[in-house]
Amino acid sequence: MSSIITHEALYEILTKEKTRQELQKIDQDFLRQLSSYLEEKEIILNSQKEKNSFPEEIKNTEKQLRTIRQIANEIIERRKRKILDLALLNSRTETEAKTKNLLQNEEALYDSILSSLRQFSIKEKNEQV
Repeated sequence: MSSIITHEALYEILTKEKTRQELQKIDQDFLRQLSSYLEEKEIILNSQKEKNSFPEEIKNTEKQLRTIRQIANEIIERRKRKILDLALLNSRTETEAKTKNLLQNEEALYDSILSSLRQFSIKEKNEQV
């Protein structure tokens, strides 16, 4: 799913993350694309300010930028919550539930959380003995 990030694409990703329990497949390059998209919007905003564009136009771009950041943060927070839930579930069982649709940095996060949870469980079991 290689695509260019747009406001509409972000909203679609957010909607899927909200309505589905499992992590949704997004481009492995998502965070880089998102960063580029935000930079482009910042450049547009700065250009508008330098050119003394209409105040309404500047306000509109500022609002778009705020909205994009809010949507992006919510996508990331929802994905982190799903990763935490999956790691917690897998720390309690011998057979791991499938981890799919993780971005590369999310895989590292998942592995780290799972390792910590398993260590905590081992310590907890040893203390009970």
